[in-house]
Amino acid sequence: MPPIYHHPSEITTTPAETAEGFRQQSMRQFTLASPFISTIIEAQRKLAYIGPDLENLLQAAEKDQEIIEILIGALGLTEKARNAIGSEETKKFLKRYILSRKQDFLEPDIINNILYRYALTCGDQLGGVKRNDTGKQAEIKFGEYLLKRMQTKYQSFGVSYLQKTINNFMNLLGTDICDLLESGLSALQWPGRVLAFNMKCPFVGSRGNNVDMILLRTPRIICSRTDIRALLREKENYILCGELKGGIDPAGADEHWKTARSALDRIAESFATQSPELVFIGAAIEESMAQEIIQRMEEGKLAGVANLCKPQQIERLVNWLVDL
Repeated sequence: MPPIYHHPSEITTTPAETAEGFRQQSMRQFTLASPFISTIIEAQRKLAYIGPDLENLLQAAEKDQEIIEILIGALGLTEKARNAIGSEETKKFLKRYILSRKQDFLEPDIINNILYRYALTCGDQLGGVKRNDTGKQAEIKFGEYLLKRMQTKYQSFGVSYLQKTINNFMNLLGTDICDLLESGLSALQWPGRVLAFNMKCPFVGSRGNNVDMILLRTPRIICSRTDIRALLREKENYILCGELKGGIDPAGADEHWKTARSALDRIAESFATQSPELVFIGAAIEESMAQEIIQRMEEGKLAGVANLCKPQQIERLVNWLVDL
């Protein structure tokens, strides 16, 4: 049986847990910011070397890709925007725009003006990296408990994994768990089961939607990502689907839950009477959310829940999942 919770307070994130989550997030952001700081310092060095002359700067940009990147960053053009405009058109636009706003770039001084604008764009990019990292850290935390359970139950024998950058399964025995989780766990296989992460369920949505985690039954040992896709095409293989939300900010908790709830509802509707077990794992669970989650569990719409800030809850959910 899945772990049962009867009162919202059991799964609600406490103020102390929220504070600890923010502390961990702050330490991660400090680390994530380091390469951006180095990039800004290098940009400052290059701009200072060229000097405070706009014409010289534009001439240097024609020969130096790094200067082009600095100027593009100063204009706030994202990679998506650049891809839409095209490489050559971006360069032309860059020159036209800078010349048309020449006076704005010259005040108070051109080097600091460009550098600060470039730094703002780097900060925006850091925000995107940070958001992606929040999800990654949630996957790592859940993965730690999952792999620990594999070691306890199977001593890692007969257990294999699929990394995000590799298409074939590898034996878990003798693998460095920290390195594996850091590089990205795409799927884990143990006797008769495969747990896939962030893979597309072809039955959900008009073109198939990604689901954070999908537990599948498999009659044989599978060897590759292609084999998983084949399993995903058959509804009878589905045992469990889950949503994982790692954000700790209480202000975004309700929005994360709404997104997860909608995703879980779409899964249930897609499978109709054959719906797999549905679970939700989140770091920021506010009281109102917790009340709704408990109600959904009582109504049979949700099979399991775990608060990422409560180790015992993750452990219980993982133990149940592995035994399904």
